[in-house]
Parts: sequence; C-alpha cells; structure tokens
Amino acid sequence: MQKRLIDIARPTIRFYEDLFETFPFEEFNIIQVNAFGYGQAPPGMMIITNEAFNGKVDDFSALFTKGINQRFAHEIAHQYWGHLVKMATPEEQWITESFANYASALAMRSMKNQGTSAFEGMLSRWRNQASAYASAGTIPFANRLRWIENPRGSFLARTSLLYEKGALILEALYKEMGDKNFALFMK
Repeated sequence: MQKRLIDIARPTIRFYEDLFETFPFEEFNIIQVNAFGYGQAPPGMMIITNEAFNGKVDDFSALFTKGINQRFAHEIAHQYWGHLVKMATPEEQWITESFANYASALAMRSMKNQGTSAFEGMLSRWRNQASAYASAGTIPFANRLRWIENPRGSFLARTSLLYEKGALILEALYKEMGDKNFALFMK
C-alpha cells in the first residue's frame, strides 16, 4: 500500500510543478495517523489517516477510502495553497481550500485510471453540495456558521462553502478564461 501512495504522490507533485511552479520543499514526508477520515498538510509533509495505508479492510474504513487519491492530491496541493499562498484571515480560508480542491480535481483528471470521469464526478458532487447549502451564507463567512441546534449542518455548510462552492468559482473562471489564460492565472 505504501508503494501505491508514493505512486500517487510523485505524479501529483510533478503535475503541480507544471501547473504552478517548482515544488516548494526539498522533500515530502507522508505520515500515518491512527485515526480515520482526514488529512493535514504541514510544510513538506502530509499527515493522513489509516484508510490511506490500509485500503478497504473493513466496512468502517471503506467509508473513508473512497476518494483517497483526491484527498491525497488535495493535501499535496496545500504545499502551494496554504504555504506559498497563505490566508491572512479566516474569511480567506476558502482560497486555500478551494484552490487545493480544484487543483486536486485537475490532478485526478490528468492521472491514468482517473481521467475526465473522476473530474466530472467531483464537479457534480460540488454542484450538489453547493446547491444544498446555497442559502447558508457567503463563502467568506463560512467559518462563522454556528447552528447550535444542528452542528452537523453547520459543518456540512461550512465545508460546502469553503471547499466546493469556491472550487466551482474556479471552474467557472476556467471556462471563461480558457486553458492558456487559466494556466497563467494559476501560476
């Protein structure tokens, strides 16, 4: 399984170097955490939970395994969107998350065995989530959502705004700008 993760990380980093610029750190360490369902991206590393290393070993871990390639690509993208491009305030977190999310979708589209269907699938999920929480608030105020009676709803709305609705804005910009101008914009 570790070899498979390295085989995802290397081409993803190469893809981002073409899309953005040289990888910002000399090395990239992947660290396993004994938990499920998240990733973090400190400078030069990724902290990722068990399902990335174990695959679908049981029903519980299978819940988190779907989309592991995209989550990997998302966390690698944070080496650029989060460390090179930083957020000054919580209202700007959508920039780091949306750009990392959109970059991960582009990376998935570029990988063999992923392709356009993975990219289109992500866009479809983003559209569904963004429309489900369209009335929750604006993207910059996503971190201020506090529905005391429904903390799960607050979390889902925040996630939809920061990660998905912002990524859809980038997709709209791509369609408007075209390949060449969007590539310049991303650099």
